[in-house]
Amino acid sequence: MAREKTILDGYLDDIFVMKSTVFAFENYSEKGDVAVLHIYELK
Repeated sequence: MAREKTILDGYLDDIFVMKSTVFAFENYSEKGDVAVLHIYELK
């Protein structure tokens, strides 16, 4: 996952992998109080 994480750096923060699912938070608020949760299923 290290290679993929470097590609996503700067866009997604706090990337977690559990089995075949990737959870990543996208912080888009300047204050840092709002984030979007992305969930990806690896195939």
